[in-house]
Amino acid sequence: MKSDKKRERADHSGSTFDSFLEEEGIREEVEAVAIKRVLGWQLEQAMQEQQKTKQAMAKQLHTSRSQLDRLLSDPVDEILADFPSLKAEDVQAAIAFAAACAEEDLPVPEVPHIR
Repeated sequence: MKSDKKRERADHSGSTFDSFLEEEGIREEVEAVAIKRVLGWQLEQAMQEQQKTKQAMAKQLHTSRSQLDRLLSDPVDEILADFPSLKAEDVQAAIAFAAACAEEDLPVPEVPHIR
């Protein structure tokens, strides 16, 4: 996304976060990441509530443990590796905000409790 030329900064005052992402051409990518993280968080919550291991949850969902691991990967570590100047607290706050936005705009069904 970076180029050798300096990009002119657009005036985003008064715009929505969605319109900013749209202008940057990254809205779909950001929404996909936010949904993945919300689903991962919901799966973690369901696993804790049901006291299930990753292997048991993967079996319940008819998938592999490696697929489940992809959803449950720690996004904070991934982001900090790409942006070392950030602090973990900043990333966690941004993820919480994205999750809240995704929940408002894109209702995500709860993970069903299956015995």
